[in-house]
Amino acid sequence: MHTSHRPRPAGRRRPIASFAAAAALGLALTGCSGGMLGGGSEPEADPGTAVKADEVVGKGTWPYWSDTGKVTWEINEMRRRGKLLQVTMQVTPGTPKSDAVDSPSLYDLFGTFDIYLVDTKNMRRHTIVTDESGVELAPNRVDTGAPYDKPTTLTYTFAAPEKNVRAMDVYIADFPPILDVPVTS
Repeated sequence: MHTSHRPRPAGRRRPIASFAAAAALGLALTGCSGGMLGGGSEPEADPGTAVKADEVVGKGTWPYWSDTGKVTWEINEMRRRGKLLQVTMQVTPGTPKSDAVDSPSLYDLFGTFDIYLVDTKNMRRHTIVTDESGVELAPNRVDTGAPYDKPTTLTYTFAAPEKNVRAMDVYIADFPPILDVPVTS
């Protein structure tokens, strides 16, 4: 049975937390080395070409909505863009057999879920990059529609892994990971 979800209250952001988020983003974008933020003096990446939705480099289909529907997540590309890694994917939720929500959003379907990448070569977890206000460089879960039986294209931005990393595992919500998704330059 589906229970309705409410958006999280915005709340007050503590000054130290805001400063920490801004500092982390600044370090990631200026190339300071260490930890999850990467580093070095990589040249800026060429913007490249648009991702074709029919190119799938990683895929998973799992039950959701109390096992009354199936959802498919397809990774179309994981591309380095200088010190950042842009991940383009599509989600296609199947219509649940019961309690379907009209015009669902990502939040209606999956609640507050996390997406992160794991670099198994260097044993590092990469979370979504945030801007100076602490807002993720990702689709808003509450405002992004995800209609049933139609693919919705989503783009997420992470700190790029070290140059020697050729593939990463993608974790989405509580679903099993999509393993060994290739990283392109």
